[in-house]
Amino acid sequence: MRYHAASVAEDRQGSFYLQRLIPLCSADQLVELLSRLVDYAPHLAANRYASHILEDLLLRIHNARAEATGETRDRLEKVVLALHDAFLPQYLDFMHDWVASHVLRACLCALVGAKPQAAKRRGKNSKHKQAKEGPAEEEEDRGCGPIPPQVHAGEDLRAAFAAITDELRQMPRREAQALVVHPHSCAVVCVILQLAAGVAGKEAQPGFGLGADLVRFLLEWATTEGGPSNLHLIFYGMAGEVESSHFLQCVLECASAEDFGALCRGCMLGKLAEYAQHPISNYVLQSALRTCARVGTPRLAEEMIEELLPLKMPFVERFGGVVFHLCTLALAHSVLQEKLYAELVSLSTKAGQDGAELDFLEKMIEKRTADQTHPGTRSQSFKSIMNVRVLGLILGQYPLPMAEPLLRAALETDKGQSALRSLMFTGASAKLVIEPMLSRRLDGTFVQDRFVDIVASEVVEMATNPAAHLVLRKLCRALPVDREEEVRNAYSRQSDEGSDMGAPSVFQIVRRLSEKRRLLTNRFGRETVQALAVDEYSKSPESWRALRRKEKHKLAAIREITEMETAKRHKTEATKARRRKAETGNIEGMGASLGHTQEQRKREATDARVGAEAKTLPQDGVKQARKAKKRKPKDDAGPRSEHKSRKKKKR
Repeated sequence: MRYHAASVAEDRQGSFYLQRLIPLCSADQLVELLSRLVDYAPHLAANRYASHILEDLLLRIHNARAEATGETRDRLEKVVLALHDAFLPQYLDFMHDWVASHVLRACLCALVGAKPQAAKRRGKNSKHKQAKEGPAEEEEDRGCGPIPPQVHAGEDLRAAFAAITDELRQMPRREAQALVVHPHSCAVVCVILQLAAGVAGKEAQPGFGLGADLVRFLLEWATTEGGPSNLHLIFYGMAGEVESSHFLQCVLECASAEDFGALCRGCMLGKLAEYAQHPISNYVLQSALRTCARVGTPRLAEEMIEELLPLKMPFVERFGGVVFHLCTLALAHSVLQEKLYAELVSLSTKAGQDGAELDFLEKMIEKRTADQTHPGTRSQSFKSIMNVRVLGLILGQYPLPMAEPLLRAALETDKGQSALRSLMFTGASAKLVIEPMLSRRLDGTFVQDRFVDIVASEVVEMATNPAAHLVLRKLCRALPVDREEEVRNAYSRQSDEGSDMGAPSVFQIVRRLSEKRRLLTNRFGRETVQALAVDEYSKSPESWRALRRKEKHKLAAIREITEMETAKRHKTEATKARRRKAETGNIEGMGASLGHTQEQRKREATDARVGAEAKTLPQDGVKQARKAKKRKPKDDAGPRSEHKSRKKKKR
């Protein structure tokens, strides 16, 4: 296949086998294969089968660059640069192509050292899926934020990436803005912006980086004070289009704190209700709320929440994502949390009454159809998954005094317990609502003990369920060490008496699991039995308890080390921010001193001369010098030319 690689890559069946072969190649073999495809790259990039080969090669080369050193790394970088150069004559055409645009995005990632996304086969060829190394994992969603580089990129590669941004900046403005409206070229422009922001963030300079001029050029953002700017008009028009709204999301999430504040106050504040109720621009608003939670100021967050609060009913009914990011924003800056929570609970039909929290809970987990479960499982379809996320955020992360009424309504009432029991058997709700609740500490272990009561009658069913078995395992590890020791002693006393243990605990769950041998015939049951060491408990409860205590101490040590590293990283970032602020202040001070007018410099020289003469003159001379200083002409009244004209008139 050495001399027929391009032909094999274009073939539907041959490309499938070639794609299966690529993960088995060494670094030298990858270089050899891509070198033979470079001459045909413009033709292969537009082919629906060969494009997957090029994308996969770039991904494997990225992984090889992370481990290669010296000459091998240089060869890998040279072949990537050669592939990029092969696209340059037809770069704009490839940006508009629905197949080649994916290859360009992968090539741009390779230029800066970021990881390209894996090629995906869809449609008729979805059955020919590529083989992945190691266990199957979901592809991470990059979102619209910066894409940081993961491996070192040489100067030639970075120069090639900078040249692409410069070429786009030098295009006629209307042609460049047309790229943002096109569905395929817009994706390429967004990746360029995300990569530029990722490189800048890696160098401790958050912001657009190399893409700053491109962003200002496309949005008609004035670069000089007082210059013409159509920023608010361009921003408003782009927010209503599908493709250009995605570009705006990238702009907002890649912006620095200063740029984001300018964009938000200049283009969005005062119109948030209009953005929120539009089916497309509400995603731009969600990106703005998400970015404000990360880099915005508490004052800006408070203004945005207050402006959106009157529209709570349309949000919950149609745009749950806006509600979720509002709650996240209030939590991030600790502003208006109580007011936002009260407004959401007031949507209940029993607002102001005793059952308002329970009614709010039922409204958030409203089902999509009358048939509440999927055939053969207990999984549910929710009317709005974002409302479920809002519920999980309030129950799991909001301050305990505020969330306590809702927690008690869910855990103490029969309806609330039934709702929680149904949420455990759905993957999304189990992860978003139940698992955050398990880490809550209310009156000691009140929350955990209540959950044990809820699941006591369905332990085996949960252990064999794809979603609920994870909840069961995390519940068994939720009790702290002191509480577990207390329950263990109660279990030992009641076991000696020959009676079942009455107090809810993890021991009760494990004991029940040890008696159900049919768990071994189910995949999730076997995983649960292995994770909880049920067989160890059956042999010796004492050794099982010792193992549990050891695991608890190990997790506590890991948590402590993680917290220390996080605190150290935050301290380092704060120090860097202070240094950048000080350097910026020094530069501004230098600029201010250089901006002095000639008359101001003369005035400073006169003051210095008068001060020097005053040291050598007697007291009367000092008074005369002070009078001379007061008699100096005032140039602040107008321009220098007017001052000269007044002198001529006096003469």
